[in-house]
Amino acid sequence: MAVIKHSGLQKDVLGIYRTLLKTVSTAIQRSNTAASITPTDDMRKKINVYASIRSEFRTNKTKIASSSHAAIEHLVRKGKRSLELVKRLNEGMDGISMHDEGSNKTGRRKWA
Repeated sequence: MAVIKHSGLQKDVLGIYRTLLKTVSTAIQRSNTAASITPTDDMRKKINVYASIRSEFRTNKTKIASSSHAAIEHLVRKGKRSLELVKRLNEGMDGISMHDEGSNKTGRRKWA
């Protein structure tokens, strides 16, 4: 079987994808342990979150040409920021929400 060699950018994208799925899975397990949610609810959450992550990656794969390195690098940076947000939420930081009323159009928190 031939070994596929990935470029550095491809490795970054795959790494973000894998880490995001693992981090989300851990976050769901932690939240369900604290909230005593049934295992079937846990699986539904995982399936829904995984489906949305897969959908986002597939949409970007079809929208952006593989030769458009600048656009891919932009999405890699955006993915890293999203991953950091998920990690912070997983660690228990409260008050972080992408749809918070206290946020401006860029998604950044407004401080009074």
